[in-house]
Amino acid sequence: MLFYVAILGMAASGIGMLAQSGAGAVLFGASVEPLPDFAEFLPRVPHGVGARFMLALFALHAGAALYHHFIKRDGMIWRMWFGSKSKGA
Repeated sequence: MLFYVAILGMAASGIGMLAQSGAGAVLFGASVEPLPDFAEFLPRVPHGVGARFMLALFALHAGAALYHHFIKRDGMIWRMWFGSKSKGA
């Protein structure tokens, strides 16, 4: 659930930066000007925080998967694949 919140927050702050900076014309090919300095725009802060939050969530998620596979040895990785039978079945 936190991944979805982070993804939606990143999209919203990215759209906010795009709208405030006027970079849409550059990104979509209507202009050849260089991109503006996004550090000047307020949505950059939540965008950066969201990026770090998503990296932390990814690291936590991958660490939990490795923990279940190597420490607990409970077959969690084998149960993650859609449509496959669990190990030993």
